[in-house]
Amino acid sequence: MARWHSVSPRLFADLRKVAGYQAPKSLLDSFASLQPMLFDEHTSSLDHLRHPRPGGPDWLQRFRSGILDNVQEGIYACCYHLSRIEDIESAMLQIAKSYLSALGPTPTGSCVAGGNSRALNFEYQALAFSLRRTLEYAGVAVGAYFKSDCHSIRQLSKIVDGREPTDQANLVVECLSKKLPELEDILPSDKQVHRSLRDRLAHWEAVKAGCFNISSSPRGFMVGLVGGGHDLEFGFSPDRSVPADDQVLLSVLGPKLKDQFERVMSLVWTLVDATARHKAANPSFPPDLAHKAAQGR
Repeated sequence: MARWHSVSPRLFADLRKVAGYQAPKSLLDSFASLQPMLFDEHTSSLDHLRHPRPGGPDWLQRFRSGILDNVQEGIYACCYHLSRIEDIESAMLQIAKSYLSALGPTPTGSCVAGGNSRALNFEYQALAFSLRRTLEYAGVAVGAYFKSDCHSIRQLSKIVDGREPTDQANLVVECLSKKLPELEDILPSDKQVHRSLRDRLAHWEAVKAGCFNISSSPRGFMVGLVGGGHDLEFGFSPDRSVPADDQVLLSVLGPKLKDQFERVMSLVWTLVDATARHKAANPSFPPDLAHKAAQGR
């Protein structure tokens, strides 16, 4: 046993190098700050969940696990896929820009497009699922807070409305009424009119991140992704004054996905505030998205 104890730290250190991931410190600190509150016997907002009836569900354990296991892992997965997308896309753009001088003067309208960017597609698709499942995990956790099963974030407001404790229920309903409309691109209210990227991927088609493209125009080169699940397109600002030879317009996916992630985080943390912390505040722990996936390897 002594040998096992001496070898295992080195074993797991090596495994972490190839399979580990370290989430941004701001998120690690956020979830760490929740643990004392969720396990403190004097946290009054959890009193209604203590002492479950014999043979009944342990709603307190479900709520704790929902936040500290499922929601936490969902958010970390979103961070991982987003940072991988940003890294891949940044590297692709740098490579393309390094070839612009080799292309030389090109007629307006010249274009090269395509290439193998499946790794970017796979991360893009994985992020779509991670964003959606994180929202559903939050619904499950908050439902447990009100001693209810919830397997759809869309149904959460209906499930908790009128439940005890009423103050927290009112905060959750208010939060959902404000935040869900901001997530129409992820959770469309009418699937017949607009399908989300996740639904298209799950049921219809392998949606790509976009087609890599280098084009020339009277104002310079246009480099980046076009089309894809976010319908990316090029477009020069009419007030550009930089000489055409020095202009490179980038069409990038990362900022759009970062915006989606921040909106999901806003809803999740507001729900946490409305239940565990019992306050109608803005998200208390915004993520530090400057983190790069390489730091977690």
